[in-house]
Amino acid sequence: MYEFFNVFGPGEVPGKYRNVIPNFFYWVMNKQPLPITGDGTETRDWTYVDDIIDGVLAMGIREEAVGEAINLGSGKEHRVIDMANIYGE
Repeated sequence: MYEFFNVFGPGEVPGKYRNVIPNFFYWVMNKQPLPITGDGTETRDWTYVDDIIDGVLAMGIREEAVGEAINLGSGKEHRVIDMANIYGE
């Protein structure tokens, strides 16, 4: 079993229950404010889709991965408010 964390990449569409990144792009392109839930200090481990694919393929050939729960992510936390500030610039 694999767990993916906040995966983003090409082809994503914005929406109510979608990832923050495509929504931020959509709102910026449409000159809308970026809504922040909470105070923005919450963190996420956003992971690019190609990195997830690499991880799944790597675990597919590792004997020690058989039957194990695998968490795939970048291992780096980013604050939501920081992402909003980057996109909103």
